Amino acid sequence: MLRRLLLVVVFALCGLLFYGNAQPDAYRLERSAVIAASLERIFPLISDFEESVQWSPRERKDPQMTREYGAATAGPGATYAWSGNAEADTSTVRLQLLPTVDGGTSVVWSMQGENNFLSKLISVLVSIDSMGARTSRAGLRT
Repeated sequence: MLRRLLLVVVFALCGLLFYGNAQPDAYRLERSAVIAASLERIFPLISDFEESVQWSPRERKDPQMTREYGAATAGPGATYAWSGNAEADTSTVRLQLLPTVDGGTSVVWSMQGENNFLSKLISVLVSIDSMGARTSRAGLRT
């Protein structure tokens, strides 16, 4: 009886490992919020990723993380990537600002990165979308 139970546990664990490894090698998350302020007011605060140390939620998680800025650090197409501790992880973020009809600004926060084996296993139990939601919401609130 104990032997059968152990065999079932081993097969279930192997199945979890194989299924986890079959998850996508990369992820992409996107969140947006409408802010009741004009594009002109918001743009200087978040348009230059070199200034992101002032508002990025990742900065609070790992102040020692390494940063890599894209060819454009400000304006359309600007990106930056980071590599940090387990809480800050490794990702690339892009922000897009769009004026709204009522004078507000729609801010779109998108983030992408690679899934290592551990991330793939975790994503079997918890969706990457829900894991990244807290950080992106914090960034949009800031």
